[in-house]
Amino acid sequence: MLFRSGDGRGLSPAIDAVARQGTAFRGSGQSSWTKPSIATILTSLYASSHMAMSKAAVLPDSVTTVAEALRDAGYTTVTASSGHEALEAAKKLAPLGALVTDMMMPVLNGKKAIQAMSQIRPDMRFISISGLGQPDDFESGPNAPRVETLSKPFTTEKILETVARVVA
Repeated sequence: MLFRSGDGRGLSPAIDAVARQGTAFRGSGQSSWTKPSIATILTSLYASSHMAMSKAAVLPDSVTTVAEALRDAGYTTVTASSGHEALEAAKKLAPLGALVTDMMMPVLNGKKAIQAMSQIRPDMRFISISGLGQPDDFESGPNAPRVETLSKPFTTEKILETVARVVA
């Protein structure tokens, strides 16, 4: 409840009514800081599964990143630390089969990276990884990027199946 200084009267009756009827989720968030969040992006595992929760933490050997899973399956991977870096790599590299990107990236998010990449490489296919559970709205039509969304968390088998289908 929001109060006016000193008088104890609520300033937000509508918000307060919604809050009284709502549900509070405690201890279920992924993480509010970078290291566990990046580990989640790289592995598609919740922070409670990959356990990279402190500054000194490293991913356990038992945890496989998406890039490692793709390489182990025979795909050539190029890693970029940002959407801008991925765009620069796409300009320089031989034909690429697909771009696998997380939708929630700083500076140049996944949707913007896909839109920019589709201008550079109109034939490229895209796999957007999202923890939101629903695809972003991409334009449709013959010149629209071909995007498939994969919801987190997913298994190694699911990413391999999705990549195989998208690049086929």
